[in-house]
Amino acid sequence: MSEEEGDGSGNKNDRGRRPSFAHDHRIRVDLNSKPNFVILNASADPDIVYGEPTESALDNHELFLAMDISLGAIVPNKEAAIALAADRLADRAGMAYGDVKAALTGREALGSTALGKGIAMPHAIAPACLRPAVSLIGLATSVDFDAPDHRDVDVVLALIWPHHRAGDFVRFSVLTSRVLSDPTLAEVVRQSDDHGRIRRLLHARSRALRSLTPLRVRTAGCATF
Repeated sequence: MSEEEGDGSGNKNDRGRRPSFAHDHRIRVDLNSKPNFVILNASADPDIVYGEPTESALDNHELFLAMDISLGAIVPNKEAAIALAADRLADRAGMAYGDVKAALTGREALGSTALGKGIAMPHAIAPACLRPAVSLIGLATSVDFDAPDHRDVDVVLALIWPHHRAGDFVRFSVLTSRVLSDPTLAEVVRQSDDHGRIRRLLHARSRALRSLTPLRVRTAGCATF
């Protein structure tokens, strides 16, 4: 798949029905496929604490350097933005498109993943996910994401994560929300077309935040991050 287009076939195969992408990212959204998914249920213990990060958690910073980026995407609504995110994530996560979309859509149904200030972070963990994957999508026109500040979203950073690495997922998602809260970085994403620069800036910011404030994340019951 190229940086700007999907496979364009629209054919149903063993990866499920994937939307077709025109050159301008307009998509035909399929909302019917609903494979099983899991929303983070951290532990039967209601007071579990994830302590210092594992080696794999430290390596997760490198995801910013390798993340997929798509800028200038044109989508009509939130559902289409999530479908686009699922398509961008599927190959990187080693998953079928339909499974990624079902996981992201299922999480979104529990409450908006919009962070405010025009940014959203759709995310989920899934048993079928083989490896963590991140996709940053800049939208040409903002869409309603049911944001807490009622501002439409034009920056989407989507995450899909293996179920067996839930602890790393919590740390990375919290760290990522902190990175995205930096208004300077958000403006770079909106204005720059340099994918390498965006990756380097997010990576540098994540490492700076990690060194300043080590994350110790406490979860309770069924967490919906």
